[in-house]
Amino acid sequence: MGTNFLIALGMELAAGVKLLAAATHEMYASTPEVLRQPMGSISYLNLTYAQARPSVHSARIKTEARSRFAYAMNTIHIVGGIKNMKQLSILKSTTSRWIVLGGLISLMAGSWASSAAAEKITILSGYDGKFMQGYIADKEGFFKAEGLDIDIKYTVSGKAAVDGVVAGAGVMGIGASLVAVTAATRAPMYIVAPLGRSPRDMKLVALKGISNAADLKGKRIGFQFGTSGHRHTLSILEKHGMSAKDATLMNIPAQGLPAALSRGDIDALSVWPPHSTKALAATPGSTVLEDGYGILLGMGLAVMRKDFLDSDPASAGKLLRALLKANDFMVKNPARTIQHFADQGKISLELAKEIFADLQPNYNMSLDKELMNELNASLDFLYDQKKIKKKVRANEVVYDKLMRDTAPERVTF
Repeated sequence: MGTNFLIALGMELAAGVKLLAAATHEMYASTPEVLRQPMGSISYLNLTYAQARPSVHSARIKTEARSRFAYAMNTIHIVGGIKNMKQLSILKSTTSRWIVLGGLISLMAGSWASSAAAEKITILSGYDGKFMQGYIADKEGFFKAEGLDIDIKYTVSGKAAVDGVVAGAGVMGIGASLVAVTAATRAPMYIVAPLGRSPRDMKLVALKGISNAADLKGKRIGFQFGTSGHRHTLSILEKHGMSAKDATLMNIPAQGLPAALSRGDIDALSVWPPHSTKALAATPGSTVLEDGYGILLGMGLAVMRKDFLDSDPASAGKLLRALLKANDFMVKNPARTIQHFADQGKISLELAKEIFADLQPNYNMSLDKELMNELNASLDFLYDQKKIKKKVRANEVVYDKLMRDTAPERVTF
């Protein structure tokens, strides 16, 4: 390993520690008003950092001296929720804060070490019935069958997984459509494949007494900003002649929405299963006002970093082949797939079956017109919301070469 590389790596580590120190200082300097939502007995934390964009080069290239970070610590979300994107959500104790910060350092250091050694490949995956391929490829041995040594990190949400990949914590992320599309417009990464699809996975759930979406005027609607719940909510308001100004929109992490509704903190929510299912169970009298049918197509997506695709296309192809094998397994073994879903989420098999009966996922990894149309709809939403400055089309964020090289019959757009 060259001296220049060690110097560069040390500089980037120092920069990362500096950001963590600044975050820690803010934690101790103030106690911002935040929403803490437990999942089981654990409270989760969000850390949001200022944007930094040094270039990224592979450890295998001779000019290794450049940064290992792309978007250093850019919106790392360690599952949780923030009320203000300029604040840090905090845990209940000083010890917990240091545990989380230590875990974040370990996550990033582990990513650097594995990249430098060119041994393990780190990927991150959220939890959702639409994108079980990563979990199943891991548990059923498809990654291993491709000769890959995978370190797969499971996050509580697809957003956390994709944001982690943006920050350099892994080379591939598995999450939902709007999150992946947003990342692909802002970071050096591409969408490489769709995973599962469901036109009805989004649910607008409201308290008893609210019988129609038109009754949401003046009400408090919770969803996680930047997710499909965001697009779903605004689309429904527009459908009924309203805008964001006609309701109070509250940014709450997906896993915290069921509790918020049951406490009466919000009047309605937009989210996907299992959170929508849990909300209905926890709040007697609550009902689904509308699903996503005709509004958006719920979709899981796999994204990969550009530097990884450029520097190690062989491993990228193996990753994709493993996901395709997992996809075929899921189509042929629905009962085993549901059991895996229950195991990953630590929910009962009965609840998992209920979710899948409603979700009815279509595990179709083809790069087809349906995919491109849905991606264009998400890109139009981002442009309309002024989240991107210029119109972007789906072909600009999709890297179809990997699928063409791996399974060309699946590229039909």
